[in-house]
Amino acid sequence: MGSSSGLVDWRGRPVNPKKHGGVRASIFIHALVLLSNAANIANIMNLVTYLRGTMHMGVAEASTTASNFFAALQMFSIPAAFLADSYIKRFYTVLIFGPIEILQVLVVAFKKRNVQLPDNASELKQLNQDDHNVLEELQRTDGFRCLEKSVVETGETGPWSLCTVTQVEETKIVLRMVPIFLSSVLGYIPVPLILNFTVQQGNTMDTKLGGVHISPATLFVIPTVFQMVILVLYDRFIVPFLRRITGYVGGVTHLQRIGIGFLSATVATGVAALVEAKRKRVAEENGLMEATTGIPMSVFWLTVQFFLLGVVDVTSFVGLLEFFYSEASTGMKSVGSSIFYCILGVSAWLGSLLIQVANRVTRRADGTGGWLDGTNLNMGKLDNFYWLLAVLELVSLFVYTFFARRYVYRNEQRVVDVDTKVPMEGATFGDVMI
Repeated sequence: MGSSSGLVDWRGRPVNPKKHGGVRASIFIHALVLLSNAANIANIMNLVTYLRGTMHMGVAEASTTASNFFAALQMFSIPAAFLADSYIKRFYTVLIFGPIEILQVLVVAFKKRNVQLPDNASELKQLNQDDHNVLEELQRTDGFRCLEKSVVETGETGPWSLCTVTQVEETKIVLRMVPIFLSSVLGYIPVPLILNFTVQQGNTMDTKLGGVHISPATLFVIPTVFQMVILVLYDRFIVPFLRRITGYVGGVTHLQRIGIGFLSATVATGVAALVEAKRKRVAEENGLMEATTGIPMSVFWLTVQFFLLGVVDVTSFVGLLEFFYSEASTGMKSVGSSIFYCILGVSAWLGSLLIQVANRVTRRADGTGGWLDGTNLNMGKLDNFYWLLAVLELVSLFVYTFFARRYVYRNEQRVVDVDTKVPMEGATFGDVMI
C-alpha cells in the first residue's frame, strides 16, 4: 500500500507508511513532552518551597497558592487548544455550539413531552443528505428515551422544533459521561495536595543521601521512573495476560482502570497520614517541635506516597483520556484532552477550598489553632487533614463505582468471549481503543 488514508507530508506528497511516521516521527513528540514537563514539574514542585522560604508564607497559604497555580495551568488548556488547534473552526464549533446543541435537544424534547414515540425506530428523523457539517452519523441506542421525542416529526420544522437521531445520541453520550467526570473531579482532589504537602514535609526531614543533600522536590523522579517502567510492563505483559482472562482488549475496561487509580489515591492519602504522624512523633521525641528542619527521619519515607501517585497517573490519568476518546463522537474528540485537563484544574481549586474550609472549621474562638495554620508544620495537624482527605477520597471512590457500574459503553470493550474464545461480533483489536 503506497499511501495511508490520503494523508500527505509537509510538502503535500502522499504519505508512505514504510518511510513516514512510526517511532522516528514520534520521537519529536516525546522530546517535546519531556522538555515541557521538565520545566512545568520543576516549577510546580519547587513553588511551595519558594513560597514558604523566600515569601515566608504559612503552610495553608503556600499550599493553596501552589494548588491555584496548578489549577490555572490546567484550565488554560482550553484557550491554548483554541490557538494551537490546526482546525480552529472545528474546535470553535464544538466548544461553543456543542452546549447549544445539547440544550436544543433538551428543549425540543420538553416541548414534545406529550408526543407518543413510534414503535418503529426507523420513523425517527435521520440525517439529511445536505447535512455536510456532521462528522459522524450515530445510530440509535437504548436509554434516555424521553430525549427521543425530540426526533419525532410532528409537522414542525426548524432546529428548535425537530432534532436528528445523531443530535440526540451525542446528547446521550454527554449525559452518560457527566457523572463519570464529576466523580473524577472528586477523585483527583488529593493528588495536587499530597504533592504540595509532601515537599513541605520533606523540607523538615533528613535529606541526606550518603554525603549528598537532595531536594524533597526531586522525589518526584521516583513516580516518573516508575511510570516509564510500568507502562512498558503493563502494555507488553500485563495487558496480554489479562486479555486472555477477561476478553477485554485493554485487559480491563477503561472505567476499571480509572477506579484502580482512585483506589491508589485513597491508599496514598492514608499512607501520607501515617507517615506524617510518625514524622511528628519523631520530632516530639527529639525535642524538635519548634524546629522547622533537622528532624532525624529520612526523607525517603515519603517515597511510598509518591510511588502510589505514580500508580494514579498510570491508571486513572491514562484511563480517563482513553475513556473519553473511545466513547466520544468524532466531533467531540477535538476538545477531549482540554476537558480532561480542566477536570484536573477544578480538582486543584476544590483542594484549595478544602484547605480553607478545614482551617476555618478547626480554628479556636480566638482565630488560632487551625489544622494548617502558622508556618511550623510540626505545630499543625496535617495528619488529621490527610485522614479527612482519605475519607473524602473513599466516599468519592464509592460514588465513582456507583456510576461506573451503571455506565453503558458506546463501543464494545471485549474482543473475544471469555467462555467460547470466539471474537465478539463487530469488535476487533484494531477498531477498539486500548
